[in-house]
Amino acid sequence: HLSGLHDLYGAVAGVRIARKHIGWYLSRFQAARELRAQFNRIESSEQQFTFLAQLERGLASEPAWGQAA
Repeated sequence: HLSGLHDLYGAVAGVRIARKHIGWYLSRFQAARELRAQFNRIESSEQQFTFLAQLERGLASEPAWGQAA
C-alpha cells in the first residue's frame, strides 16, 4: 500500500498522503497517538519504510507499542 501511494502521487505528495493512510493502520496500537505523531514527522519515503519495518519487527523500545486488545 505504501509503495503504491509513493508511486501514484510521487515523492512529496506520496509521503504526505501516506501519513493519513498509515495513521489508520497505526490506530490499532496502544500507543497509536505517539506512533502517528512519529510517522507524521517523517519527510521521506525511505524513512517511512524504515519506520514501518522496525515496527513490524518489534524493535520499538516502548512496551505500549503492542497491539491493543
